[in-house]
Amino acid sequence: KGTTSTPASSSCASKASIQSQEDQPLWGYVDKKGKVPGGGGNVIFEYSFCRKEFCGTYTRVKAHLLHINKN
Repeated sequence: KGTTSTPASSSCASKASIQSQEDQPLWGYVDKKGKVPGGGGNVIFEYSFCRKEFCGTYTRVKAHLLHINKN
């Protein structure tokens, strides 16, 4: 009876966060400013290296950091 339990929703959220960090490590190179209202998965973020601010998804972060062109 001396143990504490973590609510299921809190446990699930932290597992999802850990999984997301492993699957999408490039998020570590940006500062997330916030979600875009009505923008689906879009967030406003600033790159840690060049300090440019963008709005988009992980794909945008990946393209910029890894210099991936649309072509």
